[in-house]
Amino acid sequence: MDVFGIRERLIAGYSSYVRSFINIREPGVRGHVERNLDGILDTFPIVRRTDESRWGEYRNRRVILDIYEAMAEAQRSGQSYATRLDPPPASPLIAHPPRSVEGETP
Repeated sequence: MDVFGIRERLIAGYSSYVRSFINIREPGVRGHVERNLDGILDTFPIVRRTDESRWGEYRNRRVILDIYEAMAEAQRSGQSYATRLDPPPASPLIAHPPRSVEGETP
């Protein structure tokens, strides 16, 4: 049994799964999302007011649009997207097992 081969296949499969949420392949759907993303973000008035009070701008909106554009540019150019998260997300393969809630069966 090649444990490292299994690990690589799991990571590749998970990576493809995650990318499917980011890479919209259907042009009509992609265009719709790009046209409406700004409006979608405006549906969070409490976040907007908090950001404007704290930062003087709707910071979450700006950051989300910046990240979306960076991901779209990475896809257009064929480059890998480098996350801005610090620390970067960990592999679910090394995550802690889910905690059971009292009264629930695993």
